[in-house]
Amino acid sequence: MGFLNDFLDSILEIFDPSTGKKGKKKKQKKQKVKSKRKQKTSKSQKSSKTSAPKSAEASLEEKIIRLLADGEKSASELSGLLRVDKSSINRILYQNIDNLFTKHGETPPYWSLTEGIIPDNVEATDFEEIPFELYDWQKKAAKAWFEAGGTGVVEAVTGTGKTRLGAFALGKVINEGGKGVVLVPTRELQDQWVAELENLGFSDIGRMGNGRKNSLRNCRVLVAVAASACKYDLGLPQGTKGILVADEVHRYASETWQEALESAFDSRLGLTATFERQDGTHEDILLPYFKNIAFSYNYSQAIKKGIIAEFKLATIGVSFSKQEREYYEKCSEEVSKAVRHLKNHHGAPDPYAGGKSFGEFMKFITQLSKGGDMREGIAAGRFLKHFTERKRLLAETYAKYEALKKLSSSIKASNGTIAFTATIESAEIAAEVLEEKKISCGLHHSKMNKENRRLVLKQFKGRALDAIIAPKTLDEGIDIPEADLGIIIAASRERRQMIQRMGRVLRRKKDQRLAKFAILYVKDTSEDPKNGAHGAFLETILPVASEHKDFGPRASAKSISDFLK
Repeated sequence: MGFLNDFLDSILEIFDPSTGKKGKKKKQKKQKVKSKRKQKTSKSQKSSKTSAPKSAEASLEEKIIRLLADGEKSASELSGLLRVDKSSINRILYQNIDNLFTKHGETPPYWSLTEGIIPDNVEATDFEEIPFELYDWQKKAAKAWFEAGGTGVVEAVTGTGKTRLGAFALGKVINEGGKGVVLVPTRELQDQWVAELENLGFSDIGRMGNGRKNSLRNCRVLVAVAASACKYDLGLPQGTKGILVADEVHRYASETWQEALESAFDSRLGLTATFERQDGTHEDILLPYFKNIAFSYNYSQAIKKGIIAEFKLATIGVSFSKQEREYYEKCSEEVSKAVRHLKNHHGAPDPYAGGKSFGEFMKFITQLSKGGDMREGIAAGRFLKHFTERKRLLAETYAKYEALKKLSSSIKASNGTIAFTATIESAEIAAEVLEEKKISCGLHHSKMNKENRRLVLKQFKGRALDAIIAPKTLDEGIDIPEADLGIIIAASRERRQMIQRMGRVLRRKKDQRLAKFAILYVKDTSEDPKNGAHGAFLETILPVASEHKDFGPRASAKSISDFLK
């Protein structure tokens, strides 16, 4: 891990310049850069007869330099961030090519600062070569985490680079002679973390779970699947400084997995896109362990920085058949009866009081069904039966598959589509519907073995498949090939799950195209936004969507396709 020394020093100098070890060299380098830029400016002044236009252009040049200091960007990204027309941006970039700016690739090209170019009022340590690059937000998150005593949760939307932030924190502790563990919820995530750490130069990496039984007694970095970490000691030697990084940290509030959060680790970092759990256990279990939310990074911030893609959102309403409507109303009546009984006879909280009330109610029902007496178990079971049946009806109404047909031209025009359903059965029906429209689909679900799931992702990456359809297996933790259209056939009540699903498609596109989302819902039901459905989720994403349009049941396929272009 010696290679990390310079990297860690360079980043930490951002937070405390007194820790610097290369100040003299950096100062000389910076002076050389300033001299280069001064010579260029002097030359420009000689050839200019009017100072005002040059002053404005010089100001724009400085702003471009500062933005590119955060990493590569296209002219379109710079134009959007600076609110300046793209032609003005390109003029400055091409006038100073190789002198200040370096061009990478074509259609469109991405731009970076020429080696050695540093904004005048930024420390050289920000941009000195390091083993792996950090976004500006990652540096700020690392600083906040350090200032919180090396404990805390970082909440950042999917696709912004939480893994790299975790690797940085891990490297800091290891560089000080410590050891570290990364907790992951799935085998797939274990593979991804090991590959990423190896790619970043980490060595002596062990595994726990998935047939492996390493511990920190025989390696410096341990990537452990949570189910195994609950059963076996992680093995941090007594007296050794340790860090525990919990990926998808919201998962560790469950009754079983919280056992993996060992107290021996003084440094603790939780990573998630959505920390809050519907059942409220993030406050009861996770905050006492991680102490605080050290840093948050939202959609608006990530989109403005060009870290994730801008997006359009279509909400598409469908109507039940007469028979479905009658059955839905019957299920709803039974659900209401069960809720009243649970409140009046068993002390259940009101699920409709707003805020976290529904999550608290479901937590109560779960506890009642598992640990209550016979009467309490029957009451909880009655509610769950009718609630689940109503949910199934909303998820599998054929009206949604008819709406899916209307999206077929958008799927064919997309650069990869991911569709989310509630059940394996509904995923299979959706695949059949799209196959009829000559769209090649792959299923990805828990009943498939690991090799077949990997094959589907490989085929999707190679564009042998136009779309992947999945119930929940792609919601989080899987490194999914690029896609630019997401279709939510069956929406979740949980804000967290909806945000995770959006994150599957929001990763930055090299050609700057928009991401597109379509959410299907049954009108005049618990899925309908006008009845408050997805309130917290929609409040999060509507302000940052580049465009949103709601389509009714009679909307034509062409009108939907035209919007999603």
